[in-house]
Amino acid sequence: MKPKNIILITIDALRADHLGCYGYERSTSPNIDRLAKNGVIFENVFSTVNATDPALTTILSGKYPITHGIRNHGEKITEGMVRDFYNRKILFLSEILRRNGYYTIGLDWLGRWHKKGFEYYFGDYLGEKDIIKYKKILSIFPDTISKRMKKFYAKFRRRGKPTPTASDLTGKAIELLENCDKPFFLFIHYWDTHTPYYAPKNIYAEFKPNKKGKKLEELFKSIKNEKWKKYLLESVGELSTAEEVIAMYDSAIKYVDQEIGRLIEHLKSKGLYKDTIFIITSDHGESLTEHGIFFDHHGLYDESIHVPLIFNNLPVEGKRIKGFVQHVDIVPTLLDILKIPFKESDFDGVSLVPLIKGEINSLRSFIIAEESYTEKKVAIRTNKWKYIYSPSKKAATCTYCGVIHGGIQELYDLESDPEEMINIVEERPKIVTKLREQLFGFIGYLEQKIVEKEKSRISKRIKELKSLKKI
Repeated sequence: MKPKNIILITIDALRADHLGCYGYERSTSPNIDRLAKNGVIFENVFSTVNATDPALTTILSGKYPITHGIRNHGEKITEGMVRDFYNRKILFLSEILRRNGYYTIGLDWLGRWHKKGFEYYFGDYLGEKDIIKYKKILSIFPDTISKRMKKFYAKFRRRGKPTPTASDLTGKAIELLENCDKPFFLFIHYWDTHTPYYAPKNIYAEFKPNKKGKKLEELFKSIKNEKWKKYLLESVGELSTAEEVIAMYDSAIKYVDQEIGRLIEHLKSKGLYKDTIFIITSDHGESLTEHGIFFDHHGLYDESIHVPLIFNNLPVEGKRIKGFVQHVDIVPTLLDILKIPFKESDFDGVSLVPLIKGEINSLRSFIIAEESYTEKKVAIRTNKWKYIYSPSKKAATCTYCGVIHGGIQELYDLESDPEEMINIVEERPKIVTKLREQLFGFIGYLEQKIVEKEKSRISKRIKELKSLKKI
């Protein structure tokens, strides 16, 4: 039997609750909703981190940031982090599938270690002028991390269309699959849902609010960092209210959804659809003014870490699963579905197949998440509680907004306060102690695994060197 094709789609900064299949009232995602209705939707999926570089590394490796070593994002990634990543010999899904006969395609622009295992990657997609423009900057990424990435990223995304758009990526995917005679693994990272949010004017017209809300200048008064305030105002362009920006965000979702629909129709026309497993997720969510965080994804509140996860074209259809899931589970789940052998110790996550089959109701009683880019915080979330910890006032202060969001330590009762607005850390010290012990106990467990693996690597290397001396 021919192996199933795989399409893994990551929609940047897409929060779960803005999709129809997760209960959103606006029609942002009819094609994704159909995939969910005919597939398996996981309701309680959480990113392990709220920034793209470490989140994508987790999605492709099945390992927490602590384990794979990429703990930060963009220009804040140190050479030491990259060195740790390669020293730990982190294996990506693209590498595993390529070894198993798949043609691997990555449509993205992050480059660096994200390219591992892809026979075709984004760099070949750019037009000739774009290659000349970006090649010099992109070429520095494999070995060194430069602060120029920050300027590059801003120019790459700010104002007008992103490069490439959802239409560009879908078009390239269709082109590459046209004459593909092998099972394929296609990874697409759509960016239109990332600030400043992009969608064609006709789609925005569907969502444009009738009433004017509070002006952004008034809303942004809580931001103490003038540079960040200026950046936000420049990013939104002609939009002047939060309602308009949120409408543009929803429009961007609809735009990406349309392009996913176009890809599905192409696969159906070529007779490939039934032989293709679709996986839809996002790297992290997005705060759309909640907690004083405007159109970005810092903070470990649910709007920034609750993400969608949908599998389509499995033997099971029309199933909703409530148990806690994290990005670390995607790779072992897919390998299990494809019957590709692996050791459980190869990943921090676990296969979701027992959940999908209904053999069990849950795999874990809590999830953890971390952030290091604008704030240094870690969090643990159960069904009832969310505890967020930062080691100091300085670490808790948001470098974007110039304020502390929530507190140095935060505790929320999610049953009575699902929007995480009332910090009760002082009122429930016993709960705080219990959750802190769980959180740091799990972190300690992951760190110990790293130490043991490093000892094993060093021991193996010593034996190799001794054998060479004998020769």
